[in-house]
Amino acid sequence: MKNKKTDFATATPTVALVIIGAILGISLGIWLASDFNQIGFDILSLDTIIYILLWCVLATFMHELGHLLFGYLTGYKFVYFKMLGVMFYKSNGKWQTARERGNGALGQCLMAPDFEYKQKMPYVLYNLGGVLINLLLTALCVVLIVVYGQQSFTLAGIIVNGIFTIINFLPIRSLKNDGYNVFMLARSESCKKAYYSELKITAETLAGKTFSQMPETIFNCGIDDLKYPSVCTSLYVQYCYFIATNQTEKATETITMLYNRRSEMPLPNANTVSVEYFNCLMLFHDDRVNAAKTYNAFDQSIRNAIQVSPTSFVVVARILVNALSNHDDRQFASDCVVAEKLLNLSRTPAEAEYSRIIFEKAKERYREATPDPFESF
Repeated sequence: MKNKKTDFATATPTVALVIIGAILGISLGIWLASDFNQIGFDILSLDTIIYILLWCVLATFMHELGHLLFGYLTGYKFVYFKMLGVMFYKSNGKWQTARERGNGALGQCLMAPDFEYKQKMPYVLYNLGGVLINLLLTALCVVLIVVYGQQSFTLAGIIVNGIFTIINFLPIRSLKNDGYNVFMLARSESCKKAYYSELKITAETLAGKTFSQMPETIFNCGIDDLKYPSVCTSLYVQYCYFIATNQTEKATETITMLYNRRSEMPLPNANTVSVEYFNCLMLFHDDRVNAAKTYNAFDQSIRNAIQVSPTSFVVVARILVNALSNHDDRQFASDCVVAEKLLNLSRTPAEAEYSRIIFEKAKERYREATPDPFESF
């Protein structure tokens, strides 16, 4: 019953978006064919398409400017501004640009809390600042039409900004949009802590810092509500921080807790935790027996992923499985080449620092191991 309620709650915003989109589409079609369309506005004409494309860029820029403005007003500091795949940020006091494909969004403005974490952390205006600006632009276009009459450019502005307002305000999980952020943060204290931590860590990584150069306070997260991916991710990053700062005992406590509660997590997070738990047993405790038992408990999909996935911690797991079973030197050499390439492709110094530590440790474990295959491997 609980899962059905959760599915219904998740699906409702999407259903609402489809219904609203249908209503708006039908209404627009009726208006285009009516006498109220005084200038013969044609949404398929070349001029209108150009206006809509221009408005998409302008509405995106103003939307992100809204996040920037309301972020500053509520105590956040600038991290980066991205438009059309180009990221603008400051590093060591100098402006930098970088190309980022990201999640496909036309734009993004990220800011970090410039305050200590507090339960009543301001997040609504920062997240909905862009929606408010798009709503304001929609209203402005309506006023221009009332004052100056219908113009194709202003009509296109109403359509584009109206759509931007709706798709960013309705909490759609698949889009992970502004409304969804506010909805999730309002539901869970652990989500708020994870959100705070994510923003602070992103700011630190863009400044070129490794995990070991970051303050431990920004990795403090809640351990409740593991059903939310953001909470699982924040705790996993905390584990990486503990490894990078040589706090092995804390790292083991964190990954063991996550592994024991993996049934509460979304499947991708649970799989990551499972593989990292296996790695931790081998790398930092040389516990071959429990590592073998853990591996043998994996379902086939995880075992298959370990053999093919080009991800640093998964390649490390592949090296360790090889150490426990076949001890194939040719495979080990091949995996080392892959690991080095992944290190060179690391997105941040923090990611590279963690990957380097576990990779070097995995090489040690492989060289220490003797061919003594576990029968069930």
